[in-house]
Amino acid sequence: MYITNIKVLGLLFILNAAFLGATAQPLEAKLASTSNMATLSNRQVNRTAPKKGKAITQSAVAGLSIEGHYLARAIEGFDDSCDINADITKVKNVYHYKLYVAGKVHKGILKVSHSNNQGVRYIIFTGIPWALNEGDISQLKDDEEPKSLKLPVGISGSWSNNEIMIQNSGNAMNHYVQLDACDQKYIRMVKQVH
Repeated sequence: MYITNIKVLGLLFILNAAFLGATAQPLEAKLASTSNMATLSNRQVNRTAPKKGKAITQSAVAGLSIEGHYLARAIEGFDDSCDINADITKVKNVYHYKLYVAGKVHKGILKVSHSNNQGVRYIIFTGIPWALNEGDISQLKDDEEPKSLKLPVGISGSWSNNEIMIQNSGNAMNHYVQLDACDQKYIRMVKQVH
């Protein structure tokens, strides 16, 4: 079966699917969660259609699991990685994290949402304040101090192919640092497969 499009209507979604060259047929299935639904245009899934009213979980739709243990690894072309690792678990359809940063442990809920790019999920390690947020500093004079901006809370990144990527710092147009224990612009964590 190839899904040709999806319409989300509250807790119900309608799939238009073509079965191995047959004409498109609408299917109905109840979602466990609509907030994290991915666009699955023309993506091959199970060859049998779900029965009307059958619950489909987020992980079954996406096909991959974020859960696991992640270790920081150097990005290709760079020699260094940071002293960071993470454990991600799922309890009752809610992701939880423990983020270990230079000897300090942060715990909380990991928010997960889908992007328009297949296989990519946006993630937020909730509850962790940023280290620095100065905004646009490109126009400051040498003796001028940057404005004091409120520090955002939540370390954001993306997950794809069993890797977490965090842009840890910005540039002169948007100067920030999410985790000050790491001086790398990008933090890459790779899921450990046993």
